[in-house]
Order: sequence, then C-alpha cells, then structure tokens
Amino acid sequence: MTNLINTHAHSSCLTESFNCFLQILFGSLSLETSSDIDETRLASQAANNPQAFDELYRHYVNRVYAYHLVRTGSREEAEDLTSLTFLSALEGIKGYQHKKNFGIWLFGIARHKLADHYRQPLSLPLESAVVAEEGLEESVDYRMKLQQVSRALTCIDPDRVEALCLRFFGQMSTLEMSLLLSKSEGAVRNLVYRALQDLRGQLISNEKLEEK
Repeated sequence: MTNLINTHAHSSCLTESFNCFLQILFGSLSLETSSDIDETRLASQAANNPQAFDELYRHYVNRVYAYHLVRTGSREEAEDLTSLTFLSALEGIKGYQHKKNFGIWLFGIARHKLADHYRQPLSLPLESAVVAEEGLEESVDYRMKLQQVSRALTCIDPDRVEALCLRFFGQMSTLEMSLLLSKSEGAVRNLVYRALQDLRGQLISNEKLEEK
C-alpha cells in the first residue's frame, strides 16, 4: 500500500511539473476547452450548418494545434496539420457516427494526418524543423523550450509519446484515450506515467550534456 501511495504521489508531482512546463512552453495559448457544448447535436447539424461546425472548431482547435505542435516541433507545420485535420473532419462529418465521442473521432483524424505528414519524403525531422523556425516572431526562450521537448520526445518509446501528447496537449481523458488507442484505462495511465518519467529523465540528461 505504501508503494502504491508513493507511486501516486510521484506521478502527481511529475504531472504538476509537466503542467508548469506547458505554461512556459505555450504561454497564453489556452489548452482548456470552451464551455460545455452538446457535441452530438452540433455534429449532427454540422453537415448543413456551418455555424455548428464552427462551434466544434472553436471548442477543439487549440488542443489539436498543441498536439500537432509538440509532435512536429514547428508552428508552421502544426498550423497546416491543424487546418488539414479540420478540413477532413468537415468533409467527413456526414459519415461521423454519432454514437462515438466527437473528440475521439477528431483526434483519430489528427493522428492520421500526422502519420501522413511523416510519410512524405520532404518532411523535416523534429530538430531541423525547430531550427528552421528562425523567421517566426517568437522569444528565444520559447524556441529553446519547444526544441528541448521535441528533441526529448524523439528518444522516448512512440506509444508513450503518443499517450503523453494526447493526454496533456490534446487534453483527452483516460477513457477517451483508451477508446482511441484500443487499450485499457490502466494501460493508458501506465503509458502516461512512464512517458512523464521518461521525458523528465531525458530533459535532465540533455541539460547535463549541454552544460558539458
């Protein structure tokens, strides 16, 4: 029982530290959703009502963008992928099965767009993508933080990275992730916990290497 409590406490500490890191990384970008909306009703209306889809867009756009940003390390690529994600969602909204959570369906599209992006031969690796962002009006601190987390993620197990990004950047619940990833909620929690540990360790390791 003591070990279980210690593990939970350590996980909470890691989560709190990572949330602080997100604040530094994203600044004023809100990852929280807007007020609660009736997703089922809006999705059923969206095929014929642009305002309904616009409300869904505003509810999810920051979360989808943040997910793509941390996976690519590039604001420009994240913006393009976010646009492609919502364009595909709009085009496929008539085929959306309303029994499924809209967010799960939307992030399924986002994951496919990201996979397609990295299958393209001209895609830049994470490190190069970040370095190529010199023209953006971003602070040096922002670019450094984004580069640090993007580089660290390349050294972590892909399944753990995906779970981490969906949980903290996509702001998905454990239940939503379990349905999207076809894993048990316990397995999802374990992936996120291990990912937090790995990321923390990798960031510390990289920082020590840079100091030498």
